[in-house]
Amino acid sequence: MIYLDADIQVFGNIDDLFDMQDGYLHGVLSCFCEKIWSYTPLYSIGYCQYCPEKVVWPAEMESAPPSPYFNAGMFVFEPNPLTYESLLQTLQVTPPTPFAEQVSDIYIHQLFN
Repeated sequence: MIYLDADIQVFGNIDDLFDMQDGYLHGVLSCFCEKIWSYTPLYSIGYCQYCPEKVVWPAEMESAPPSPYFNAGMFVFEPNPLTYESLLQTLQVTPPTPFAEQVSDIYIHQLFN
């Protein structure tokens, strides 16, 4: 299945998405460089998942760089009852995020990492 948010604009043929390898979740990284992330430390240091080599993770952060964070606006997946159950379990133990749309990103990230 291919999930697209209602605000996604498709400008070309996306048939190749149906040929993605089964058994995986295929998604798009969310970029912390965008203004919507301005409330986070990641934005303030200029960290970007697309090009982490451009910004060295500051030692004063006292933590490792964040794990990949997916944009929930588009992803490709194979429906599976076990994945569904795992997502529900993750939902029950994951604290809320201030950015509502990205809630599913956190669940997906925790499930597949």
